Amino acid sequence: MTKKDMQRLLEDVKTAYKKNNETSDKIITMMRELAKARYTPAIEFFYSCLGDSRYSWRSRGLDILRSNYEFSPDSKIIKKIRDLLLNDPNYSVRIRAAALLSTQSKWPDPALKQSLISETNEEVLIQVFEAILILGGVPYSMVRTEVNRVRGGEIEPTFEEIERITQELADTMREQRLAQQNVPDGEI
Repeated sequence: MTKKDMQRLLEDVKTAYKKNNETSDKIITMMRELAKARYTPAIEFFYSCLGDSRYSWRSRGLDILRSNYEFSPDSKIIKKIRDLLLNDPNYSVRIRAAALLSTQSKWPDPALKQSLISETNEEVLIQVFEAILILGGVPYSMVRTEVNRVRGGEIEPTFEEIERITQELADTMREQRLAQQNVPDGEI
């Protein structure tokens, strides 16, 4: 697809955006085409979706940005996503914002930490817990185990639990390094 084709496609998406109340499959497909091509001028449009009054557009904007672009943790887009996590009235948007921050932010993300304290929706809280573990470098299999423990009521999704999990991981990694070096415990 040429730049001219992409520009035309972006204009078509913008026109459809202005005319439609909801995101249709056709519009989503066009948005994905632009994002898949990493067409830079489309980023500003996707960013504008994050401020739309319709949750479906905010959700689609987050989905597109999450799967196709990388941003600095200090960029205006990431700042907007943090705001959505903390203030959006739709729990689905907050879940998507937390998921995006898990791959685009840095440890410890202040909005994720705040959300861990203030979020009232259980599904959002679990996604926030998962996002912080991912940012903390916890392997995915361990993240899944801990999320399942939260879902099962064995542990609470708190920062104290996250610190415990990351400390256990660090201890395990240290023990493995020592075992590989054949250094007896206490001789370091």
